[in-house]
Amino acid sequence: MYVGKKVTVTQRAEDLRVFHCHDCATAATAYVVGVGQGQGNSAFFLDNSGAAVRADKCAIEAAERNVELTLSLARCPSCGQRDAAAVRGFWLRYAFAVAAGVGLLWSLGGIVYSLEGSEAALWIFGPLGPVTGAAIAWMEAWKWTTVDQRVAFLDN
Repeated sequence: MYVGKKVTVTQRAEDLRVFHCHDCATAATAYVVGVGQGQGNSAFFLDNSGAAVRADKCAIEAAERNVELTLSLARCPSCGQRDAAAVRGFWLRYAFAVAAGVGLLWSLGGIVYSLEGSEAALWIFGPLGPVTGAAIAWMEAWKWTTVDQRVAFLDN
C-alpha cells in the first residue's frame, strides 16, 4: 500500500515547426499541438510541492515529445501522404506495448500456476491478458486518431 500523494498533471505544448514530406519533398510551416501527462509522488506527504513540480516537468517533456510524434505522423498538405517509416515505427511501438501487457499478465498467471498449482490462476490471468492489451490500445489510440486535428499548415 502506498501512503502519500500522487500528483498527475496534463500539459499542452504548441510550436511552429517545418514539415518535410518524404514523398514529394514539400516543405511547409506547421502549427503543432502536443499533449503530455506526468506524475509525481510524495511519499508520506513529505514533499507535495516537489511532487507537483516533478509531475509538471514530466508532463511538459511528454507534450514536447508528442509534438515531434504528431508532426512525424501528419499528412503532407501537398500530396496527402504520411511518412511511411514514422507510421511503421508508431504501429510497432503500439503493438509492442499491447503485446507486453498481454505477455506480462500471462507470465504472471503462469508463475502463480506453477507456485500454487491452481488452475484458477489460468482462468483469472488468461482473460486478463487480452483485456489489458485492449486497455493499453484504447489509452494510446488518441495519439493516432487526433493527429490531423493537432496540425495546421500555415503556408499551403
